Amino acid sequence: MEENVKVRSWGAIVVAFILFWPLGLYWYIKRLNINRNDALNSWKVMLGFGIWFTFLGLSTAGVGVGVPYLIGGIILLVSAIVHKSNAKKTKKYLSIIINGGVTQIVNIASSTGKSVDTVRADIQKMIDKRFLKAGTYIDASTDEVKIPNMSGSAASTPENASIPPKTVVCKCCGANNTVTSAASVCEYCGSAL
Repeated sequence: MEENVKVRSWGAIVVAFILFWPLGLYWYIKRLNINRNDALNSWKVMLGFGIWFTFLGLSTAGVGVGVPYLIGGIILLVSAIVHKSNAKKTKKYLSIIINGGVTQIVNIASSTGKSVDTVRADIQKMIDKRFLKAGTYIDASTDEVKIPNMSGSAASTPENASIPPKTVVCKCCGANNTVTSAASVCEYCGSAL
């Protein structure tokens, strides 16, 4: 993905939902596909909007105006379920790879109970969506996930040497991060530590 993709603010998304909900829905789903932290955490918001839109659609269905709201609500409910499942799966992979140090695709597959091909495809999606550090790739010859500086490179930079390096578990994705300054972000999901 490109680094300079424009992400709509939450305010713009809420206003779009109020004035023209299909545009708000589109911007919301687009934001979830770009922002890693939002993708892992905001399925609950999507579920709430889905329930609200479905209720609105059902309560005004007799008039005929409610059908688009009902369709939008159902789309949001299904999207919330899919995003929740994807967030759970991503957190599990991050836990196995980052916290457990397991990088062989075969071993990750046995830990998750999924096929090697499914795990390989899932991890490649995580790499493409930048849930793993820049430069991470799957080595086809060894069938292993290669993560540059897996132990963390932040400790070697002098501008971050304000506190001794320590490992902090991200509350969002569960990944271990080496922290050397008071204001740090997760290397994997981008949330504040």
